[in-house]
Amino acid sequence: MLVNSQFGEVDINDDLIETIIKDMPNNYNTLEKCIYIYVRICQKFSFSVSYFLEEMIESHDFCLPDISKDMSSLLFNNITCHKFAILFSTILSNLFNVKTKIVYSDPSRDNGAMTQWHDSVKYGSGHQSVIVSLDDSTIWFDPLLSFLGPLSDLYNVKNGTELKGIKCINGNNAFLNSTIEKVYSNFLNETEIKTQEQFEYPCRFSTLEEALAEFNKSIHNYEYSDIDLLSYMLTCKNRFLINLGHRYEATISII
Repeated sequence: MLVNSQFGEVDINDDLIETIIKDMPNNYNTLEKCIYIYVRICQKFSFSVSYFLEEMIESHDFCLPDISKDMSSLLFNNITCHKFAILFSTILSNLFNVKTKIVYSDPSRDNGAMTQWHDSVKYGSGHQSVIVSLDDSTIWFDPLLSFLGPLSDLYNVKNGTELKGIKCINGNNAFLNSTIEKVYSNFLNETEIKTQEQFEYPCRFSTLEEALAEFNKSIHNYEYSDIDLLSYMLTCKNRFLINLGHRYEATISII
C-alpha cells in the first residue's frame, strides 16, 4: 500500500497493515483506535537485534535512505524507533485521518519523562517517536524509552505489565489514563496475555540454589525472542534477587 508519510511516499505491505487493524473493535472512538494500534504494534514486533548490537558498538546511520526498502524488513519482526514512527503515524493519518507528527528526542536525558522534543526533518534522525493531535489533546507515543526492560512497551505488552510510552502532553490526563486502561485490559483479555499480577507471581525460596533452579525453569519456559528475551531474563534476575533480599549479585551473558 502506497501511503503518504512525513518524509514522503512509502510502500507498506498491505497484509501487515491488515494484521494490525483487523481485530480492532468497530465501536472504538478515535483515541481508543490510536491506543489499540499502538498496543498491537508493540505486541507484534520485537526490537531489531542487529540495530541494538551495532548501536552498542558505535552509533551510526543505520537506516536505508529508501524508506520503503528499510520498512520492508518489518515483515521479519524487526523494528526500530524510526520504523515504528513511520508505521504508526502513517496508519493513523492515512486510514483514520488523525493528525500526527514524527519528532526526535533523547529519552535518556530526562529518564523517559517525555518532556523535550524537536520536529524531525529526516527519516532516521535521532530517536524518533510520534505526537498525535486529537481535538484539544496532544499525546506522545514512544514504545522505546529504553531498548530493554520495563521502559520498552514492545516488551511490556508481551507480558501484560504497565505501559510507559504514552503520555498526555496537553489535555485531560485522567481521561487518557482511563482510556489506556480500558483498551489495554480488553486487549490482554482477548489475546490471553498474562496480566501484570500473573506475570509477577511471588517467588518463594530462601537459598541461592532454589533461586537458580527457578530462574532456569523460567527462562526455558519463555515465549519471547530477540531483545524481548533479554528483557525477560533481566526481569527474572531482578525478581529473584529481590526475593533473596539482595544478598547476591548476578550478571547475564548471552553467547
